[in-house]
Amino acid sequence: MHATSNLSRAILYGIIYASGLYYVEILRDLETSRSLAAWVGSTIIASMSVASVLSSALTNKYGSRLTCAFGSMIASFGLIVSVFSTSIFYLFVSYGLITGVGLGISLIPNVVSVNDYFNKWRHIAQSIASSGSSFGMFVGPIVMERLISHYGWRGSLLICSALVLNLGVLGLLHRPFHEQNKLPLMCVQGSTVDVKVMNWSIFKDKRFLCICLASSFVSFATSIIMIHLAAFARLDAGIPAQQAALLLSVIGIMGVPMRLVYGALLSKNLSAYAVILIASLAIGFTTAVLPFITYYPGLIIYSLVTGIFMSASGGAVWPALLTDLLGESNLSNSIGCMNFACALGNLSGPPVAGKKNRVRAGGITRAVGIARAGGIARACGTTRAGGITKAGGIARAGGATML
Repeated sequence: MHATSNLSRAILYGIIYASGLYYVEILRDLETSRSLAAWVGSTIIASMSVASVLSSALTNKYGSRLTCAFGSMIASFGLIVSVFSTSIFYLFVSYGLITGVGLGISLIPNVVSVNDYFNKWRHIAQSIASSGSSFGMFVGPIVMERLISHYGWRGSLLICSALVLNLGVLGLLHRPFHEQNKLPLMCVQGSTVDVKVMNWSIFKDKRFLCICLASSFVSFATSIIMIHLAAFARLDAGIPAQQAALLLSVIGIMGVPMRLVYGALLSKNLSAYAVILIASLAIGFTTAVLPFITYYPGLIIYSLVTGIFMSASGGAVWPALLTDLLGESNLSNSIGCMNFACALGNLSGPPVAGKKNRVRAGGITRAVGIARAGGIARACGTTRAGGITKAGGIARAGGATML
């Protein structure tokens, strides 16, 4: 179960966070503005987040196997039709919407299926599984840059369409904990109960609403880093394409050991609130100085720091929190709904940065860095002041994105 979930996330996030490399190619090939080109990357990330709600319902009703297979086929179709794009608006639909929805549908089953099998060691289990996303972020940009240089950005999309179909194959290897039962019924201690496709009552919990609010702040900032960092390095700092792609890989590879570290610390009852708050402030202030870094070693150091602290925003943190807060039966629903809130930040971040980038690509990064540091602190701080007792909880998911 660990292996299939780990590899699935590596493929999924490797493709998602290579969008920053396509950004420069789309600018040149389709002769569009930075703001419009940024919408392509932001749309696929946001669509993936929004589709998580649909994926939650499908997972509850049809199980993780069929849901993964269905999502992989949609994503592959989106990538294939993107090859024939003639305008930026065509890519909004084919790459941004269709591919993003397919990847989002494939995501949630890989989280829930791991959670079903562990109780005491759930933090560690999710950390191991989620490290695949960091590995994908490490390998993805390197591989995509090579594919783009040899086959062009259209040819690389066609190759990715075949790669994405493996998400369905890996999904078929899932062994759901209640596999012997036919959905929508499952056996709980000898009794048969109905499985709800969607439980909307979770929105009555104010703590969960604060989680969603804080997550949107973080998603706004992290999406800008992942979409615009490579473009900033190439267009403003004059870094070659291969070295610019390596910046994203450094962020990804640092997440592999750090997710395991954070999972182990959470298992030792370390305050997740403190972890998320410190991580958010660290990324915020380091990003604030990014526009002034125009030499490659400095950009590498920035990527190292970002990778260390960005991994605190995902991994084992948010599944464990949502399970403690709302119960294991609501895990898929809560993850999907929280990712919907993340979509708001993912959708708005890169285009806003692209619009501000008309003069200098790094200018918006400074503002967004401050927004991340101040925004997440404000959201989590408000929650804390509201007298919510569990909120190691709130902040723990406050930084939760899909990383």
